Amino acid sequence: IWLAFSSTLHSSLFWLRKLNLLQQSLVGGIGGAVSYVAGAKLGAVEYQFSVMPAFAWHFLNWCILLPLIVKIHRSVD
Repeated sequence: IWLAFSSTLHSSLFWLRKLNLLQQSLVGGIGGAVSYVAGAKLGAVEYQFSVMPAFAWHFLNWCILLPLIVKIHRSVD
């Protein structure tokens, strides 16, 4: 899944390269966390705790991951 996700950066997510680091972090944090929470609401993900700690955890992870993925993509391109 990570390989497939990273392959979309060049075409469909190319606009992320134009954003600064803070903007990339916010897009990643909000988008990533909302996706996981939506998955939990649909029954695709189960958490052993409430949704807010899960949202915070995914928000922090994606705030770091998305800018890192964009940086790696820039270095490979």
